[in-house]
Amino acid sequence: MSVEAGVVALLKADETTAALVVARIYPIYVPETGALPCITYQVTGKADIYSTSGMASLVNSKMQITCFASTYLGVVALCDAVRDAMGAYSGTVGGCVIRAIFLTDQGDIPEIEPDSDVLRRFARRMNFDIWNEE
Repeated sequence: MSVEAGVVALLKADETTAALVVARIYPIYVPETGALPCITYQVTGKADIYSTSGMASLVNSKMQITCFASTYLGVVALCDAVRDAMGAYSGTVGGCVIRAIFLTDQGDIPEIEPDSDVLRRFARRMNFDIWNEE
């Protein structure tokens, strides 16, 4: 199974995250009809790992998870849930073997309505290094 499917399965299996977003976990962008709070995910890089005997089955996947909410405290709570679910995780989820997940960076992303200064929603991106088998 892909690392993307494994991460989605991990987030859906976490009680706190699932209670906040239900099934609103989307690849790359939030659909126009998407309700808040929600999560998007995207792979921002992927590197095969090699040894002296050739390519190993281990891959270093870089994944960005972005949390969205209607309030700043809401986005902070959702990010805390995602960090708790994914941080330092290792195991098999949804058929994906994950050796380790590390949160490497996070930061706020204010989303402003086009042609105005009205804040549309609060967002925070979280960057993870995921060591998984393929």
